[in-house]
Amino acid sequence: MGRRDVARHRGRSALIVLMVAIPVLIIVAGNILYSTEDLTPSEALPFSLGQTQARVTVEGGKVDPAGPFFGITNPLVTSDKAKPIPGWGEDLKSQTQALSTLMGGTAYPSVPYQAQALVGRAVRDVGILGIDAASHRSSAGITDLISGRWPMREDEAVVTPAGIALGLPNAGTIKLTIWSPTSESNERTVTVVGVATAYINDFRVRAAELVMLPQGDSGMAVMPMGFLIERSTPVTYEETQRLAEHGVAVTSRALVLDPPRDVKLGPEFSQIGIQDNFDAGQTMASVFAAMGLLLETVLLAGPAFAVGAARQRRTLALAASNGATQAQLLRTVLGQALVLGALSAIVGGVLGIAGAGIAVAITRQKSPGTLFGPFDIPTGPVLLVVGCAVLAALVAAWVPSRGLGRLDIIGVLRGQTVSPRARVRTPVFGLICFGVGAAAVFWSTTVKSFEDTMGALAPYAALLGAVLLVIGALLMVPMVLAGLARASTAAPVALRMAFRDASRQRGRATSTVAAILGVT
Repeated sequence: MGRRDVARHRGRSALIVLMVAIPVLIIVAGNILYSTEDLTPSEALPFSLGQTQARVTVEGGKVDPAGPFFGITNPLVTSDKAKPIPGWGEDLKSQTQALSTLMGGTAYPSVPYQAQALVGRAVRDVGILGIDAASHRSSAGITDLISGRWPMREDEAVVTPAGIALGLPNAGTIKLTIWSPTSESNERTVTVVGVATAYINDFRVRAAELVMLPQGDSGMAVMPMGFLIERSTPVTYEETQRLAEHGVAVTSRALVLDPPRDVKLGPEFSQIGIQDNFDAGQTMASVFAAMGLLLETVLLAGPAFAVGAARQRRTLALAASNGATQAQLLRTVLGQALVLGALSAIVGGVLGIAGAGIAVAITRQKSPGTLFGPFDIPTGPVLLVVGCAVLAALVAAWVPSRGLGRLDIIGVLRGQTVSPRARVRTPVFGLICFGVGAAAVFWSTTVKSFEDTMGALAPYAALLGAVLLVIGALLMVPMVLAGLARASTAAPVALRMAFRDASRQRGRATSTVAAILGVT
């Protein structure tokens, strides 16, 4: 019956589908874009390790060996003094040799630099990847040549699509000012000898604008010196523990892909966001968005369902006069909502997935500097949003159908559609909801820290308080309408008639108020 009624009244059905599907589309697309842009540690491996076994950074103090393979790009350095690395010197060559000996393989630097490039009369901030890609093809994935050749001298560079999009030339020369945290800025002119893709791994994986050879002065790096390790055997956790004593943080391919199950982060890492926290944060955001979707849909789609329920009153009254129970009448109304809710959720979800795919494709083409990983559809958050969309449609239809148990069959058959007498308990319950909601919202703003139990409950209190505020306000609307109708005796005729009509049709008027409230 619901399917037939939806097909019979296509205009109203299309309106409700749009009201529900558009928020679903936006939330689903946002979840997909966030998941696609947020690289997991395993997804970041090609951009941070290339074809090598590990990436190491010398931090200067002892580090937690579990940090890097849990997704922490820059480990927290403890106050304990690290053991010296045998053969470690001040120049880049001796450091590379010392790490090669310590790791039992071939180490070569992969260093991020920050610089300013003169493009016409404009100055652009650019990221530079310092790596000898010509000598070490295990860097494939971190940087890949598109055309031309790799730089062979310190005054040569390769530009990336991100750099070209920023305005850098793909041929000729570029004037650079390389920023140094330990010395004077280094001004130089470099010759562009090719085009390649390249990625920098510092606080996060991001696109580089230029690729150059590592600079001789290690103090020019904006981050601790990073080195890639070529060898035939994987780097084990026992080895990372030994290296942590020397202040060497290791991101091991083997440990990222298969982390030890009995290893946990130290207490100093308790406040550092790792991938599990990112996933939990996305799920939490999806919960809040789904609740907002539920509330928004009830407010906006409620009037459409109210109009549909008013149109069906005569049919429902005839069914009731022939012995239909309140539950049967309610199922008749909710059947349409179930069909429309499922249709809206499917349409919104499919369009959200397609829209996110199109947005990713366009962004990759138009903005090479924006890094996206593999197209990722987060199943849990998407199903949560779709389920809440169906639930929202059911609730939006249930709200205007609550009075079916008090349906005046004779009055409806005569064409007299007047709301039943208002109950005193409705505004009282509304006042209670409003007061509790206001208290919850204001309490949540007084929380100073989110680390304890009460602080963790603050976001939920704010969300629940906002919902109770809206529900309480809407439950008081019929009382306000009745009061306005009684107080409008001295009003002009048109306003007096409007007040009286709104008071007699409190269900429709409340739905209209809800829709305006939802938009606002």
